[in-house]
Amino acid sequence: MKEKINRYVQAIKDEIENTMVLLEENKFIYFHNLIKININGKYTELSCNNHIPGRANCGEAFTTFLQYETILKNGNFCCILYDGSLIKLELCFENQKLISHSYLWWPAPYKMNTGFVGEQTPQFVFEDFVTDNSWFEKISMRSPIRVDFDSENDTEGHPAVHLHTQHHDSRMKVNKPICFNRFMRFIIENYYPDRSFDFEKWYYASFTFDEPNKKINKHTCLVFT
Repeated sequence: MKEKINRYVQAIKDEIENTMVLLEENKFIYFHNLIKININGKYTELSCNNHIPGRANCGEAFTTFLQYETILKNGNFCCILYDGSLIKLELCFENQKLISHSYLWWPAPYKMNTGFVGEQTPQFVFEDFVTDNSWFEKISMRSPIRVDFDSENDTEGHPAVHLHTQHHDSRMKVNKPICFNRFMRFIIENYYPDRSFDFEKWYYASFTFDEPNKKINKHTCLVFT
């Protein structure tokens, strides 16, 4: 018997894909994959296709050149931006409650301002970059940004919601879980200030902590705003 997909999760998936289509139409995205829904017992997960386990996915691989290369070559991303940067996502729900998320922006390690044209695909540009003797003239040293939420892990050293940058063990506390659109708005506003979008017309899902005592319990409630 085919399992019924949670309507809340389906709504989140639809909004993510709608946003990627919008960004693609505005030539901010070069290519995007469809988001995969996986039902695992009582959990429903949203993720990118083609996840392949390996050391490039571990925490210590964060910021390494190998991680960018592996994500690109495996197609394990939800979209490629016009400059070769990659976006990944993973969300896990129990019924309509979000219990974890991870959003990743992996900036392209090379400089590219005009976007891809003709046969100049991201894979072609990457191979051209790594085989060029003057690669050091093209390198762009920007740290990946990852925003994680884990409702079952909330300590002083590991806040339930946190932002990684520069180092895999760096964790800057974030007030609450965020939706994909808020993550993309943060990336665009902070790292692509020359690009203009009417963010006020974007749809945002709000994830509100279960309280009492202002502490994070196992779950969060999903509230549409």
